[in-house]
Amino acid sequence: MAERLQPVPLSSAPTDQAIRVVRAFQSGLDRREPSIAGPSASRLREISRQLRLQVEQERRASRAGSKANVTAF
Repeated sequence: MAERLQPVPLSSAPTDQAIRVVRAFQSGLDRREPSIAGPSASRLREISRQLRLQVEQERRASRAGSKANVTAF
């Protein structure tokens, strides 16, 4: 499993909570079975990928919003 999510600080944001849940699930699978394969692992990887994309989009939107606030002054 080459792809790893970056740790996030504790937050009440649903995305951060979902990332922590996925990471906890991944680490549990890693301990039990070093070579993860099968439909549930594929689904987990897809969920992880979608969460990463969502976090990236939220960061971009946040940056764009903060830039708009700076230029408004």
